[in-house]
Amino acid sequence: SSNFYQSVNATAYRDIDFGSTSSSFVLSFKAKVGRADSPDTNDGLAVFIADPYVHVESSNVMHYTPWGSVTEVDNLLGIYAFGDSNWHDIVLPVDNVSGVQRLVFYWFNRQSGYYNTYLCTPAAIDNIVIEEATCIRPTNLSALPTTTSADLTWDGTADGYIVSYKAVADSAVQNVYTNTNSYTLIGLVQGATVYEWSVRSICGTDTSIYSTTEVFQTECFDDVISTFPFVEEFESSVRCWEQNYILD
Repeated sequence: SSNFYQSVNATAYRDIDFGSTSSSFVLSFKAKVGRADSPDTNDGLAVFIADPYVHVESSNVMHYTPWGSVTEVDNLLGIYAFGDSNWHDIVLPVDNVSGVQRLVFYWFNRQSGYYNTYLCTPAAIDNIVIEEATCIRPTNLSALPTTTSADLTWDGTADGYIVSYKAVADSAVQNVYTNTNSYTLIGLVQGATVYEWSVRSICGTDTSIYSTTEVFQTECFDDVISTFPFVEEFESSVRCWEQNYILD
């Protein structure tokens, strides 16, 4: 626990020799991190790969690790807080790593507000497994959107790929297959609609974990409206409408 002006941090780490050749790995573990809301710069469990030659010492500086601010460390794999007392399964990619590196679990807690009103319960980790990835996830995702389509590309050497996408406002995810490093999504909603997408590799009977999740935004239709019925429900934004403001 802590008061408004102090914080409590805890660091657990092990040095891992990932070998002399750059490879990709998968880190999995179970974690408990109780907090009333989502992780932020005040409370949570950060997981990252760090320089093993940096001296580790205790600190009461809020969310500041021996390797720098928790939100700015190199090779940050994730920050977690769940707001319950349950064990959660976490799977994380460790891409293109080699040599001796330090795997760090860093718990940080600063009570938010006066009178000690918000407490972050301690974190716990268990069942840590590090495996070399047998099917490498795609990297360097890029999207070039138009009004109703988007050309997607990525890097990878797999037999095939599964592209998963959806509008940010939707709950249902669409999945499509391709055996090349690109795919064109069609039939998208025009008018500044934001989509998110990710890609998995298929290697024989094996499938990689997801790539990073990226976003793109469809373009506005700039021509004169000539197709009817025309419907505008302003579900995404008013970006495609010319707007003038007069302030008295």
